[in-house]
Amino acid sequence: MINLRRLEIDSGKAGAREKFERLIARLVKLQHPHAQEIRPSRGDWGIDVFVGKLTSGNISVWQAKYFPDAIGDAQKNEIRESFGQMVEKSADEGFKAKAWTLCVPYTFSGEEKKWWEKWSKEKQKENSIQIKLWEHLDIVTMLETTEGLPLCVEFNLAGKSELLIKEHVIEQLPLEKSQEYEHALFVLKLLAAGITENESAKSQFFNAEIISKEIRDKKDETEIAELSGLYDKIHSLWEARFIAAMQGKDIEIETRRVYPIMLQLIEEKNNELLYCSRLPISFFHKKGLMQQMADICTVGWTPDFKSLAKKVSI
Repeated sequence: MINLRRLEIDSGKAGAREKFERLIARLVKLQHPHAQEIRPSRGDWGIDVFVGKLTSGNISVWQAKYFPDAIGDAQKNEIRESFGQMVEKSADEGFKAKAWTLCVPYTFSGEEKKWWEKWSKEKQKENSIQIKLWEHLDIVTMLETTEGLPLCVEFNLAGKSELLIKEHVIEQLPLEKSQEYEHALFVLKLLAAGITENESAKSQFFNAEIISKEIRDKKDETEIAELSGLYDKIHSLWEARFIAAMQGKDIEIETRRVYPIMLQLIEEKNNELLYCSRLPISFFHKKGLMQQMADICTVGWTPDFKSLAKKVSI
């Protein structure tokens, strides 16, 4: 279960406030790739994150307030002051806010909601600014999406043990499979690139075969879609590095380097770009997905990797 209180459990109240602001910035960034933050400096203009330009046109603003316990008089005053500061700065600095969203890790009570609705309605009318609210349920719902769940890992909002507890074990590679793979295309590609240490690659491939078969046999459309997305993301990472290598001074050397670069990238991106909400598989299995793609010749480690497949099939 996602628990925003973990921000405070892990970092204390002061640290939680800073982390919550970063979390909101990341959530806004997921929805609006061009979103920008404002670093607090003698006040933050009532703006933590915004979309648009401060020098021209209209902007949309998000203001994060770490109020985990209540919306009392002190909190209401902070909300009023932040909004007022934003309105004042828009007049002084020449930008126009079309929307202002308050973000809090809290569920308003009936009385608090009544106050919010009355206050926001008055301010909308006075300033022609759309005022919105992201409270606890809104934030958690965003974090539960495929795009949002990597943030749960990064900010430890569900506890690492809860997120990773069902991760698939790595099965031991049987000797007969290791021998069988000696003539597999993904191994021949490694040898062609001068990579002779390939037992780990064989084990990665073996474990990926188990996982991918299990997913397809279950016929769960969500899991199948996530697996397909993983293949696409890994291929995209490879493609960018392979294209760059092919434009290098020595393409033979540069393309061979793509393999160790990809192994490192998959580890680094495991809990970010390559995070899976429905497939509890490790970076080891994800490396195996790459080996599978090499075996069907969609990735490779030499300039002529596709011609190798033709030679093998003859």
